Amino acid sequence: MARSSNPATTAPADTVLLDFHGLRDRLGLNLSNATIYRMVKDGRLPRPIRTGTGRTSRRFWRRDEVDTALAAWPRQAVAA
Repeated sequence: MARSSNPATTAPADTVLLDFHGLRDRLGLNLSNATIYRMVKDGRLPRPIRTGTGRTSRRFWRRDEVDTALAAWPRQAVAA
């Protein structure tokens, strides 16, 4: 089977990935899991990359995408 080229499920080899705890540390905020996933749903944070299937599935975020989203936060707060 061919490998998916969907950017939501693949990442270049040189991309730094953050697990959930790394994401929380990068945000610098003490946010609940539900709040973080709500921010993903609302588009304020990028979608994670899922690895594995079923019970072995894990989620990772691309650090460069998280940094881009963080840079946009003050502008979103002013625009709201």
